[in-house]
Amino acid sequence: MGDLHVRVTFHEHVVEDQVMPVKGVVWIGSRLGAQVVFPGADVAVARLGNSLAIRGRRLREGQRTAFRVGPVRVQVQHLEPFKIKRQLAPVLDYTFMLVAAAVMASGMWVDTLGHLAHDPGTADVTAKVAELRDWLRPAIDSDRQQASANVGLREPEQRRATLDMVFEGRVARPDDHQTGWSFYEWYRAAVPAGPVLSRARARLLAEPDDLHLHAMLARGEYDADNWTGAAAHYRNLVARDGRNVAWLEGLAHAHRRLGRHRQELELYNHLLELDPDNLMAMGYSGVALARLDQPDASLATLDELETLHPDHPYVSVFRGLQSAIDGQEGAAIAAFEEALGRQGELTDVQWLELRRDLALEPELADLRSDPRMHRMLARQLGVMAPHKRH
Repeated sequence: MGDLHVRVTFHEHVVEDQVMPVKGVVWIGSRLGAQVVFPGADVAVARLGNSLAIRGRRLREGQRTAFRVGPVRVQVQHLEPFKIKRQLAPVLDYTFMLVAAAVMASGMWVDTLGHLAHDPGTADVTAKVAELRDWLRPAIDSDRQQASANVGLREPEQRRATLDMVFEGRVARPDDHQTGWSFYEWYRAAVPAGPVLSRARARLLAEPDDLHLHAMLARGEYDADNWTGAAAHYRNLVARDGRNVAWLEGLAHAHRRLGRHRQELELYNHLLELDPDNLMAMGYSGVALARLDQPDASLATLDELETLHPDHPYVSVFRGLQSAIDGQEGAAIAAFEEALGRQGELTDVQWLELRRDLALEPELADLRSDPRMHRMLARQLGVMAPHKRH
């Protein structure tokens, strides 16, 4: 069972940040003896099986909520227990492992390793894979640096780095098995079908420097929910042309799905320097600021967006995400209903991204279990809405 993480901010400055076990009931707030102290409220957090109950809500492991008491904002998360995976001894030679790692990082391991399995001694295939490895070297090196950034840290620096990582965001993944509703199936029904990925992978073995093919593969990996593969390809594309708006946006979206919201925000800021009125970049940057516990900046950004795009229905999507992050479920549902009521005004890409958010966004996990959300979707989508699984 996971622990309780409480972060208290006052005018956006962190004043309390604690992790504690919950075996029965713990109190936070102004009560005498509270384990985390802040003025204006007495809040009990109780263990209910594998969940934590707080202010009428149940948080499963990995879920969080937030509330405000004047200038004080309290963010509460039920931490998932850290799991240490046993490392298996390598059974392949070192050269092959390097090649495999490079290909796997690119999201192309299925087709390429299939070729190697049928003819592992073929020099031509190995040479092509080596070319792909060299093309992907900047992305691989970047991931290695990020993975080793905390090596050598000592408490409390290491604990702080871990807490910042936990609160930055979680990877987007299906949770239909938990909610009992078919949100993921509903989303996948809207994803364009076709053999784009397999064709692009096959052609890249012969043309590893073709940027158009890498852009096709990056988008295909994103649509296949392979956020890591999409990020690797988009990162290399951006390294070769840092002014390409589509590639910057693609990389930012991949980081968003991976929960890397600081990197996402940096990319949106760069994108807005090139395209100041970009709807998606400005809106999702406002949402990223909310995730990073900067509510005033988030609201200011979304207010500016509404001034620039007063009649665009996707503004309501960003408002819905911001409200959900702030723990305002009713406001979030109302905002999503506004957007869905005007779905005919959305482009195909925007409509797909909205469905992807509703089905996979970790901040909407509670709403996917909320009967109010189900009724709203039924009103707006009728028989095409997500349905209860049997």
